[in-house]
This record gives sequence, C-alpha cells and structure tokens, in this order.
Amino acid sequence: MVDQLLYKIPGKEIVHQFGEFKKNNLQDPAINGFIVSDFENKLQYLFEPNNNTSVSVLHTNNPIEKHWSKEEYENKASVFLKAVKTLGIKKAVLSRTKEVSFSINNAKELFHYLSKKYPNAFVYLISSSKFGTWLGCTPELLIEIHKNTAFTMSLAGTKAVNDTAEWTEKEKNEQHFVTQFIIEEFSKMGIQNIEKHGPYPFNAGAVKHLRTDISFDIGKNKAIDIANIIHPSPAVSGLPQSFACELIKHAESHQRNLYTGFLGFISPSSTRLYVNLRCCQLYDKKAVLYLGGGFTKDSTPSNEWLETEEKSKTLMEAIKAVNDYK
Repeated sequence: MVDQLLYKIPGKEIVHQFGEFKKNNLQDPAINGFIVSDFENKLQYLFEPNNNTSVSVLHTNNPIEKHWSKEEYENKASVFLKAVKTLGIKKAVLSRTKEVSFSINNAKELFHYLSKKYPNAFVYLISSSKFGTWLGCTPELLIEIHKNTAFTMSLAGTKAVNDTAEWTEKEKNEQHFVTQFIIEEFSKMGIQNIEKHGPYPFNAGAVKHLRTDISFDIGKNKAIDIANIIHPSPAVSGLPQSFACELIKHAESHQRNLYTGFLGFISPSSTRLYVNLRCCQLYDKKAVLYLGGGFTKDSTPSNEWLETEEKSKTLMEAIKAVNDYK
C-alpha cells in the first residue's frame, strides 16, 4: 500500500506526497529528501515520492495498551529520580503515554487545524506500513542550514504559558545542560564561528520553554552528520547521554519509536530538521500521545506529572476541537 507524507514548514506552503518510506543508510552523506529517525537513531527512513495515489489509506500497527495513571507515574518517577541522584546523572527525560478517543479518518482535519493554529510550528502527518501513522506539531528545530550558515536551538525547561513566576534553578540548569552539550559537540567536530543568543522565554502552545539560539558555520560537515552527532540531545535524553538513554530504556514501559526522533527535509541547498515532540500515534479509534519531562536532582514527581499534562494540551485541545466539529 502507498505511504503518505503531509507537512508544513513555518512560512511555507503545505506539501502532500505519496510514495514509500525506505530504510536509509545512516552513513550515506548524500541524502536528499524527507527523512524520519527514531529516538535511538538506529532506524532512519527516507521518503521516495512516486505519485501513486491508487490506494490512499492510513496505516496502523499494534497499539500501546498500557498507560500509567497519575499514581503509577509518580511511583515510577520516584524510582527514576532516585536513580538520577544515585548515579550522578545531571538530567534524564522520563516519558509516558496518554490515550484519547479519535478516529484516524479525521487525521487530515487534525493536521490542517494544527497548521492554522500554530503557524510557527512544524506540523506533519506521516503514514507507512513500517511504522504506522504519526502526527505532530513540534516547536523544536534540530538543525537548519542555508548554504554555509547553520542554526540550531537549545530548548529545555518548561512551565505553563500563563505562569508568571521566575524560572527556577532546576529549569535554568536543564537549559544550560543542553546548550553546553551542543556547543561542546560542535567544538569536537571543529565547527567554527559558534555564536549563541539566550536563554530567553519561548512560547509553544500551552507551555513555554527557555530557549537559546546557536548559529555556526557548517564548513565541510554534512547536515546528516551534525544531526547524528547531537541527536538525541539532552533535551530529549539526558546528560551524560549514554547513561541517561540506558536509564530511560529500563524505566519506560513503552517503546518511544519515532517520539523524540527527528524528521524533516534535507537537500543540497537547504535543510530543516525538527525534533519530534508534541506528537501522537494514530489508530483506528484512538490517538496515543507521547509526553516527556526532564528530571534533575531538584525535580519532584508531582511537578513532572503536571508538566506532561501541560504539554498534552497542544494536541488534546486540537483533538477535542476536531472531534466536536465532527
């Protein structure tokens, strides 16, 4: 059956194509097209359009059946936090899933609703027999390149958009860890002219984050090489990266799959890759949302639960609007 790709880059027109997502060679430097990576960056899919619309369906696979209640999450988070402290991990991201009633037949309506409501976000809908159907509205750019000039952002620390309190040390530290990681990795690659601006508050739907903008000269480096080096960044994994990823693997009850992976377009003239946040996987009669919170030694499980609930509002409010309309 035919795979589908539907996306909107901020300030650009909507792109809708049919074709096939094919497994990509991670070492291939000559990538040209739309690419999708999973969280661990072990699987990448490159989209090959073929304009074959003879069988236009949205694919589904086996759904996640178990979702943590608030009590279960806080119990798991307490164990997770203890491990963070005991192992001396600076930051680690624990995610959970949340289920809501939604018909996959309304997926394109949901995509268009989000595209209009969040014009500054990257909104996408992708479907393949290889990974099912995913939809997202992400505020986080992994890397943008025009000719020799490149840009990325460090986005970490979260609170409700209407929260007027000062940013806490926990939130500031979260942001600092991500920023320093990116700059150190770039320095190891020999990247030149690294400049940063921030951190500053950045609104993203129902929440706001601390954001630092980082620009640099790409030199002889390839876009995919830079993406492979900094992904998964501490914003979605933790620091030290390898320890945090190992802790995540043992703590979470679900596979992240494409959640907190990256996706977007690579070409010889320009590149835009985004971190796959504020996303869900669609099934016949439901959507499963993926929601994460960054833990440091100063975290509390109840606050992290509230953070994930705030993050869910971007999609939950849109799903409710589409369901009510239908």
